Amino acid sequence: MAGNNEKEAHSWRADALRMLLPQLDSESTSSQITLHHTTNQKIVDTARSIGQKFIDGPVSLLLRPDCDAADLESLISLFEQAGHLAYELWARKTNISCVTLDRIHPECRFDLESGRMTAHALVKKPDTLQGQKFMLMVHPLLMVYGTESGKNYSRGRVWIPAEVWLPNGILMKREVMQID
Repeated sequence: MAGNNEKEAHSWRADALRMLLPQLDSESTSSQITLHHTTNQKIVDTARSIGQKFIDGPVSLLLRPDCDAADLESLISLFEQAGHLAYELWARKTNISCVTLDRIHPECRFDLESGRMTAHALVKKPDTLQGQKFMLMVHPLLMVYGTESGKNYSRGRVWIPAEVWLPNGILMKREVMQID
């Protein structure tokens, strides 16, 4: 019974979001067009607000002092793109799970054979580091459960493996950076 509830919940979420932002075509009614534009504007407004808070927050210390309005606008546009991408992901019937460092592997041990993680690009020989502890996750594991037809929610598959940093496998270069 729990499987049916999960299937129905994911279908409901996807269908509700699709109704709030209907696809437009030559046969769209004026109500569908209005709803589409209203929902799209809400996504844009929310993303822009979050982007502006990001720029005004502590990250402002990392921005060049000579950033002009066009530079800041291009940064805010990334938040708009992320907002639309988030909508697209939530409008799917699949369930996406973000697996963070505390849930990926007991004791944070590197497991190349699982397919759930990969070593950072600077690791020279990841196959020699099997079972070693890692200390940092560069990006989390993304798992997908279910299908677009609303089936198989009990079986997950790796969408994007986690990327982990293994201190023993990094080719360390000491370079002096000159800051002008």
